[in-house]
Amino acid sequence: MEEEKSCSCHQDHGNDLVDRKDLGIKITQEELNSITLVNTKISCARQAATPASIPDGVSEQNVKLFVKGALEALAEAQFLAQVWWSTMQVKYQLPTDKHIHVDFLTGEFYEVLAKTTE
Repeated sequence: MEEEKSCSCHQDHGNDLVDRKDLGIKITQEELNSITLVNTKISCARQAATPASIPDGVSEQNVKLFVKGALEALAEAQFLAQVWWSTMQVKYQLPTDKHIHVDFLTGEFYEVLAKTTE
């Protein structure tokens, strides 16, 4: 059984620990930078799309434009993440029937086997 490690994948597992199986496949620094940027865009767009991000006193029309822009940015970033994962799946012949993630510290792919809460 593989050693249980903290997860640094593209999903937020909170305080969960992830039992994982490393696949022995490491992405390039450019690929890691690319998905890191896409994930940052997703995070920023999600924050912008929350009501707390809209300052008091903004007109209804500007609120609608702001929210529309945030949602469009989120959709675009999620699309880019999907394209990135599809590209990686083909390039590295990743299994399609497993929960595959990338470790942002090492750049290695791994399969999530189980999650446990601390």
